[in-house]
Amino acid sequence: EDPEVNEDPRQLLQPTGGRDELNLAEFPITLLSDRAPKGCKTLTFEVEQRDDRTGEMVARKVTITGSDAFGLPTAVDDEILLALIQLTKLKNNFTNPTVYFSRYEMLKLLGWSDDGRNYRRIEESIRRWTGVTVYYDNAWRHKETGRWVSENFHFIERSSFMDAKTREIRRAQLRPEIAHSSFKWNEFIFQSFQAGSLKRLDMDAYFSYTTSVAKRMYRFLDKRFWIKPLWKFDLKEFAFNRIGLGSNYDVAQIKAKLQPAIDELSRSTPERAAFL
Repeated sequence: EDPEVNEDPRQLLQPTGGRDELNLAEFPITLLSDRAPKGCKTLTFEVEQRDDRTGEMVARKVTITGSDAFGLPTAVDDEILLALIQLTKLKNNFTNPTVYFSRYEMLKLLGWSDDGRNYRRIEESIRRWTGVTVYYDNAWRHKETGRWVSENFHFIERSSFMDAKTREIRRAQLRPEIAHSSFKWNEFIFQSFQAGSLKRLDMDAYFSYTTSVAKRMYRFLDKRFWIKPLWKFDLKEFAFNRIGLGSNYDVAQIKAKLQPAIDELSRSTPERAAFL
């Protein structure tokens, strides 16, 4: 992989350069673990929520399915998808759905060590996202209309990874723009980026958290606290359908799973500790 990067992408995103898609912050779309339980091929998250327009309670449901070859996305894949959003901002500021990059840039952005296993993990993740389908049933908020809609799509439409030999051939042909790996966003999610369905996200804070629960909680609460400073949730709904914990946990287990993340977020954002 080409190690030549003009600037450190993590530095370019500081302090407020990071971005998160609003709908992706609202519901989890991955497992919180590093691998799927045996036989698990589908994730479902569902809440009853009051509609702002009608005042009625409505069901909002998100279903995620993986391909047979690559399976469901995991906690690491969640980080990588978020990193791909950052790369798109850095590379073309959401003007082109096709993004050329080197996996070395991804390693620097993620804060991972420069070794072959991590190069392969990035490729595996992008392949996995290419095969993942998400079904939003009355659960995707359309930026331009403000309405909740139903949409079904993939995140990544196409991806390509350059080996060293192919990269050198393309460089020799004076085609540096395609001498790197690339991925292309699905048209629907890219239109959401361009419509401005994005919020600022402190990537330094996000990557500082040590658990996938804390990272997921940070994204959800950071979005919600932008709207108002105090929120109350049913514990099980919050844990299962906003953070993504397995629904087999009892109340004591939920609290035990959430507490380390709450402690991390409370230390980093003491002004919000009373809520947590």
